[in-house]
Amino acid sequence: MNNAELLVEIEKLLDRKLEEKLDQQLEVKLEEKLDRMLDEKLDEKLDKKLDEKLDAKFKEELGPIRQDIQELKTAVQHTNMRLDVDVVPRLQTIESCYLDTYERYKDGAEDIENLKGDMELVKGILQEHSRELQRMSAR
Repeated sequence: MNNAELLVEIEKLLDRKLEEKLDQQLEVKLEEKLDRMLDEKLDEKLDKKLDEKLDAKFKEELGPIRQDIQELKTAVQHTNMRLDVDVVPRLQTIESCYLDTYERYKDGAEDIENLKGDMELVKGILQEHSRELQRMSAR
């Protein structure tokens, strides 16, 4: 084998080695890139699936809460209506009675105070007359 043939064989060997090395590196790079892409796709799909399940669960849990809120609104409306129709008029009647009674007692209290003063005056006069009558009868 001459030098030219030897060089050709070396070149072929180097080409094969280089190609094998390139193929290995390319495989490693491709596997890494595929792994990353698969991980990203899996993450996206998992996120989407998780979001869907959470949304479904949220809607499922929210339904009874909305129903409870609606029932509470209805109960509050019923209570307000009862207050307006039944309780408030009764309270107004009670208030009116108390105010009328207060006015009478206020006037009566003034009359009682006046009567007390009059009684003290009558008492004083009566005592004075009793003393004068005792003096007259003692003579």
